[in-house]
Amino acid sequence: TGLAFIRTGIAFVSLGLGLIRAFSLSRWLILDFSLITIGVLMVTEGFLWYASGRPGGVAGKKTVKQKFRADTIWDFVFPHRYFSPPPAALSRRLPVQRTDLPGIWATTGVALERTVLAERRNVMARLRTIMARSRTGFSFVRTGLSLSLIGVTFVIYFGPGAIGWNIFNWLMIGCGLLLVGDGLYWSLPAERLRREFPYCFGDMEIQIPDYGIPARRWHKVVFSHD
Repeated sequence: TGLAFIRTGIAFVSLGLGLIRAFSLSRWLILDFSLITIGVLMVTEGFLWYASGRPGGVAGKKTVKQKFRADTIWDFVFPHRYFSPPPAALSRRLPVQRTDLPGIWATTGVALERTVLAERRNVMARLRTIMARSRTGFSFVRTGLSLSLIGVTFVIYFGPGAIGWNIFNWLMIGCGLLLVGDGLYWSLPAERLRREFPYCFGDMEIQIPDYGIPARRWHKVVFSHD
């Protein structure tokens, strides 16, 4: 949400600067400065939202790393057969694969079923975290594209001008490309992991409410990822 505010603010500021450069001193100068002011306020508010939320994500990531470094029960029960993978390997992929066969060290019956369900929830929670990182990465990509494309537009439309404006244009392009690169660095590995698991398909069914009949007789619409 904060990055979305920042992108919108960048658009407002860029529109105001473009109008000032295109028409210099005109009767619409108040509108130009108003757009820039509104854009700066939106960028500031978006940055405050993002800056307040980022420490939570960093703390969560540190907690996960600490848990992976800690010994588990299997390190004590099967010290000669079980080896914890290094944290670097766990940060690159999830601890299971699509081709893995069912099976787990546990008792039989209901206890086994509960353990399997718990492990499945753990994997799905980890996958949700990875997908959240992917969405944040794509937000960085969108923000970077907005910034860099506006700089390219200024370069193409206004051409070579004053040194200050040229530095400003290329600075926008450079910062935008850095944001795009950073976003791809987070999103591409996360998307690759997402495709390895069968939890992210679009199968769903939605009931169409008709309050003139009982809810059990409402019609359903089924959406399939196929």
